[in-house]
Amino acid sequence: MKSGQAQTASKFAPVSSDAKALDGLNVQVAVCDEIASHKTSEVYDVLLTAMGKRRHPLLLSISTATGNTTGIGKQLWDYGVRVLEGAQEDERLFTLIYAADPEDDPWDEATWIKANPSWGQAVQPEAIRAIMRQARNNLAQETAARTRHLNIWSGADEALFSMRAWQACRSPELRLEDFEGQECHLGLDLASRTDLAALALVFPQTCRETGKTTYAAFARCYLNEEAVLEARNAAYPGWAAAEHLILTPGNETDFQAIEDDILELSRRFQIVSVGYDPWQSTQLAQRLRAQDIEMVEFRSTTANFSPAIIELDAAMRSGRLQHDGNPVLEWCIGNVVGKPDRRGNLYPTKVRPEQKIDAAVALIMAIGRSMTEPEQFTSIFERAELWQA
Repeated sequence: MKSGQAQTASKFAPVSSDAKALDGLNVQVAVCDEIASHKTSEVYDVLLTAMGKRRHPLLLSISTATGNTTGIGKQLWDYGVRVLEGAQEDERLFTLIYAADPEDDPWDEATWIKANPSWGQAVQPEAIRAIMRQARNNLAQETAARTRHLNIWSGADEALFSMRAWQACRSPELRLEDFEGQECHLGLDLASRTDLAALALVFPQTCRETGKTTYAAFARCYLNEEAVLEARNAAYPGWAAAEHLILTPGNETDFQAIEDDILELSRRFQIVSVGYDPWQSTQLAQRLRAQDIEMVEFRSTTANFSPAIIELDAAMRSGRLQHDGNPVLEWCIGNVVGKPDRRGNLYPTKVRPEQKIDAAVALIMAIGRSMTEPEQFTSIFERAELWQA
């Protein structure tokens, strides 16, 4: 210790990433580096609790965006954005975010500078220019470049769909009730009884003058209460509270609730078809057929999925698709990775088990079903009125 310095009992030291080993701490200052890479909120929660006896504690969380959109890092990011926008009041939170906005051109150098405050110092311009030049012509590199250098969250490091395009299709004013009595196609992905299940609705409208089809898309996602209570995904409790997740009692997702919803939807809309994978769904499909619901097998093959994936991607990028911003569906869309076969056809898959894609798969199935039906023609003016409804 240097002469003249006061001796204290304080210390600064790294701590274990095992939350159970951190019990009993009495912390004044804690720094969580790369918080977006934390798979759970356990360490953050323990450190926050360990500051309870301090008058002026400081918990500093630092990170760039990642592909982990369900962890504590993304939750803190979203909460910070709400505080900055004035939607949430929190005088004890200081939030500073450098990132590209959805309306920014990702290939404009001004956007790169905006997302990198140490441009020309810690961040070397020539290196970023080279990285972005390559990424513009390579989809696999594009996702990584957007995440690491523009601070844009992505669901998977090799995401199939452009999240920027998906977010541009968000239309919060879109309401399911605005489509009462109209024709629609459904996609049903039941997955397993202990996991996420999803039902997607697509309302296609094809323009006679252009021959192009527009889509209004919605999703209903189901999960058992036990999975939420255990917080198998850190975002589940918040989604459930906001009713973006439909909870069923117990530790198994109740398929009866989904069956009841399909019957209720059939009374409100003209369901042309329900695409379903026979795995896990055969009995439910038989019961719905007995109720005059058109159930059509949509087997999990590349031949079935690839045309629908291509159409969904094209509709997103051209603005022919609108959705209501369901965060569970957005999470699933961001988690989809395309697995190509030898002919270049695509099959939807995921990198890690915790990155669910069920709602995205249901949407792809619904799009696929709508592509096999006769076109329903509307005028440009009727279509414009539909989007404005």
